Amino acid sequence: MAGYSNQASRILYSKYSCPLNVTEMVSAKALNKNNQRTWNYITKSIDESLIWIQLFGGDPSELQHAVQLVQNKLEITAIDLNLGCPVKKISKNLAGAQLMQSPEQVYKIVSAMTDGAQVPITVKMRSGIQDGSNQAMEVALACQEAGAALITIHPRSKAQKFTGQANWDIIRELKEVLNIPVIGNGDICTLQDYIEMKESTLCDGVMIGRGALGNPWLFQEIYNYHLGEGSCRGKNQAQVAFEHFQLELEHSNYIKNEFLRLRKSLHYYFKDFLEYEEIKQSLQSAASNEDLYKILKDLAEQA
Repeated sequence: MAGYSNQASRILYSKYSCPLNVTEMVSAKALNKNNQRTWNYITKSIDESLIWIQLFGGDPSELQHAVQLVQNKLEITAIDLNLGCPVKKISKNLAGAQLMQSPEQVYKIVSAMTDGAQVPITVKMRSGIQDGSNQAMEVALACQEAGAALITIHPRSKAQKFTGQANWDIIRELKEVLNIPVIGNGDICTLQDYIEMKESTLCDGVMIGRGALGNPWLFQEIYNYHLGEGSCRGKNQAQVAFEHFQLELEHSNYIKNEFLRLRKSLHYYFKDFLEYEEIKQSLQSAASNEDLYKILKDLAEQA
């Protein structure tokens, strides 16, 4: 969720009862070089719930060193290895989802990361490289043997990216074989999706990504479900979109051009509106932070 699960979003989701947030994936190499922008991506606010730091890379020694740096500098719950990103610039360096083709290298990486780690090392993966391939079991067993504390599986291939449908059968298969917890991910957009994944796969937990865009209420609905309480939205979408933008401005380290990033994502709050296309176009045409602020403020006041 690079570009989406930043600090402002994590604060907002925490407010809506998300118990654990995962940071944007960050480069182990960049952390080792003390790149300040990279460190800013994983700074934790007191207003956030527990967080995992997600690292990517392909070199065991680099990832091992990054683990030591992160656990010594930050108060975190776990460190997650990204084996899921399908983006070309990550894959070409044998990182992200491309590592699914090499269980032996994954074993070396996870072994290095767990050696001396003071927090659990977890792994987020895809089902494999090509459509229809299923390398998840071999890679997951390698991770388990190397000392991973749990596996999160997004059962789409690298080639699929985010198209098609996630194959939840793969989640169930991993759960039946592994001795460590299995977290399911993919196509969770509603409370009913969450219930169906839990019941059909018997997974130990659920990770939500794109389904939370413009929908922080989903975490509250799941929380209330476990408490036996009904759903309650409170503020409407326009008001929360405006609140989200204000949080972004408050917590940004690079505030000048935040509108360029946010105008591409805040429209998700309005996807159920009859005027969605008009609102989306208006948001995406914003030429400054001030423009975007005014558009969102007007929408919130009209709500």
